[in-house]
Amino acid sequence: MPKQKMNRKPLVIVTRKLPDVIETRLMELFDTQLNLDDKPMSQAELVEAVQKADVLVPTVTDRIDAGVLSQAGEKLRLIASFGTGVDHIDLGTARNRGITITNTPDRMPPAEGLVRVPDFGGFWNLQPAGTGAVKVTYRVHGDPGGWVPIWIANYAAARSVIRTLENLPAAAERYRDARSDHVRELTAR
Repeated sequence: MPKQKMNRKPLVIVTRKLPDVIETRLMELFDTQLNLDDKPMSQAELVEAVQKADVLVPTVTDRIDAGVLSQAGEKLRLIASFGTGVDHIDLGTARNRGITITNTPDRMPPAEGLVRVPDFGGFWNLQPAGTGAVKVTYRVHGDPGGWVPIWIANYAAARSVIRTLENLPAAAERYRDARSDHVRELTAR
């Protein structure tokens, strides 16, 4: 008698805590591995995840670079990023390995009087610039997907830099003990 092929549910690995309703639905549909303590995964943990997952659900804070993707298992066919951008994923390496990339630009429901920005991303680059100095480059882009008065766009762009810098100390404190392969610590010389 021929062996029966067992239908297994795809393994979905979620890298960060998501809204309860989403996690519940994922668990109903798939064999799901959640990140219940919501601590950022290290590069080694991301590699382990892509080696065994059928689907990876990262957020924009997870760096899914060529080093991670080059070690992906044969089962990994989809990275479904929870967020509006894909700047944190090496799209070329994913494409070369046959991995589909999606995101959730419409996860924020329409709201009267608000313009949602479906395409938004950016990065920080910090470089030593002499004794005790750091050169900071902050680059961001956004496409609201429609017309916005230029004065509003300029105000939002200027205000976002100010708010980001104001909130930087609190954000840095949250990551005081974080370690990641793609972040090199600067040491005093």
